[in-house]
Amino acid sequence: MLLDKGIIDVHAHILPGVDDGCRYIGETIELLKLAYEQGVRGVIATPHYVRRHNRADADRLREKMQLLREKAAVSLPEMKLYQGQEILYFDGVTEKLASGEILTLGETRYVLVEFMPGVPYNEIFLAVRSLIMSGYFPVLAHIERYQCLRKSEAIDELIHAGAYMQMNYRCLSRLKGLSERNWCRKQVLEGRIHLLGTDMHRLDYRPPELAKSLEWLKKRGGEELAEKLTMENPSAILAGDSL
Repeated sequence: MLLDKGIIDVHAHILPGVDDGCRYIGETIELLKLAYEQGVRGVIATPHYVRRHNRADADRLREKMQLLREKAAVSLPEMKLYQGQEILYFDGVTEKLASGEILTLGETRYVLVEFMPGVPYNEIFLAVRSLIMSGYFPVLAHIERYQCLRKSEAIDELIHAGAYMQMNYRCLSRLKGLSERNWCRKQVLEGRIHLLGTDMHRLDYRPPELAKSLEWLKKRGGEELAEKLTMENPSAILAGDSL
């Protein structure tokens, strides 16, 4: 059973007080409990990195993570927590990564990067190329948001260039915007998505919602695909292995 083995969430804003995610540690624990009830056994904390608008530097994020691990171990001893960041891409990202000012996913060479929704395709392609040439493996966050990727060949070109695609769970089960939901499902079934994430923020804003999407994924894509997107690929990232 998929849920017995443990899902790893690669995109979550659970560190309290550092971005628009959790506001206090008690809220984080409640979010983690909700995720745990839906089969999650590992979470990569990915607070936003927005140049010149950060509330905490890398050292502070590590301190926050250590405190969270201690608190979570009391009520959720089976939940594993990992360090990371979600980076709003800008020129100079690779230098900040090299200096340790920006955190990678689980201290590997994988980096979670996002862009503004209206980003032109060429900007994403150049960002991917820059990261890869510097020795990093870019994971594009919530790709369903970028209109320039609505053409399948655009995603295919980025994958061929070395990028990995992350999609949020909720877009596979949303009731509003059926055409968008169907597009998201199509990308998953045609093999263009490597990872799924909750992108959880707060109890009242983007709580973890996996169950319905997992039900659809296992029914239409099969257990093997579901395990690949939710466990095998995230585990490979944390191990620093190729997907």
